[in-house]
Amino acid sequence: MLITRDRLSEYLTAVVAAYPHPGRLYLIGETSQLFEGWREWVEAVEVAGEVEPEHAGELSEAIYSVAVRLGVEVIEESPADVIPLPAGYSKRAIPIEAPAGPLHLFHFYP
Repeated sequence: MLITRDRLSEYLTAVVAAYPHPGRLYLIGETSQLFEGWREWVEAVEVAGEVEPEHAGELSEAIYSVAVRLGVEVIEESPADVIPLPAGYSKRAIPIEAPAGPLHLFHFYP
């Protein structure tokens, strides 16, 4: 199923509502482009979470349970899994206006 910007917004709203702890959820690559309106669709939502280690499993559960419920393909992979991240990358991330909640949304530093 192709994911449009409206579907992405619905997904992100549901993840923020489902995850009760402070943290960051980064949109990666084409997902950021979709959110900004630079493309019309993606095949999968690509995200990376940054939370306290004791809550990482809960964030993954929220990411995937919402995806299953909404029928959205999701890839949870941090760029840090592939390359060393530059110092200060999190300070250069671009905030995204999101529904109120302790999980904040960002575009991963491009």
